Amino acid sequence: MKSVLILIIILSIYMPYHFAQGSDNEELNSMTKAAKQNGYTIREWNVYQKSSIGKVKNVKEYNLFINQIKKDLKGYKWESTKEIDHHFKLVGIKTDSKYRLSQRLVITAIKGKDGYDLERTHEITGQIWNEEVSDKVLSEAFDDSNQPQTFYNVRADMPMNKPNQDKLKSKSQKLVSDLSAKEVEGLTEGNFVSYSALSKKWNYSLKLKNNNKMNLQVANRFTEDDNKLTVTIGTPIIIKEY
Repeated sequence: MKSVLILIIILSIYMPYHFAQGSDNEELNSMTKAAKQNGYTIREWNVYQKSSIGKVKNVKEYNLFINQIKKDLKGYKWESTKEIDHHFKLVGIKTDSKYRLSQRLVITAIKGKDGYDLERTHEITGQIWNEEVSDKVLSEAFDDSNQPQTFYNVRADMPMNKPNQDKLKSKSQKLVSDLSAKEVEGLTEGNFVSYSALSKKWNYSLKLKNNNKMNLQVANRFTEDDNKLTVTIGTPIIIKEY
């Protein structure tokens, strides 16, 4: 099976949804803890947040707004685009070599009838898992204004001789169970197993067309080239390639 890419487009499949952040990044900490307890080594963690941040009346106000952002946020390298297809974009990149962290902040101004609507997307990716560091970075970087959409993803792996499908299912189901979740939908194909589930640990969910709800995805893939089992865990969905 080819790699599955589930991005924001998946939301078109679902009915209206609501996102809410947990306290102290409980989602991310729970997923990494479950992966480690099941013998996986954390290779990457990712948090993505998107929110509306207001409006500006014109280009002059937009430039004042982004200049203030550049002044307030230290350590970023900034790139701006002029108006393309009725929108402006400011992109900032910040890295931390010690903890192998990277942040990508994007402010987009989209032209409307009475000015420009402002949207903010912020993504943090780390290759070294440190709960204390991640909590500090995320608390400084993210806020919960305007009910932002927040996605948490963890990727981890372990060495393994080629498993049969029953073993792949068992490994995935164990993670679902450890995250206090029940399976809603599943897919098994070759060396790949994926489950969508609903966890009691978090009070938000996506509504599916069949009136079921989900807020967790677990996907295990075995690669024969390096005898490795790689798991990707995401709430409320996985937004990375897996």
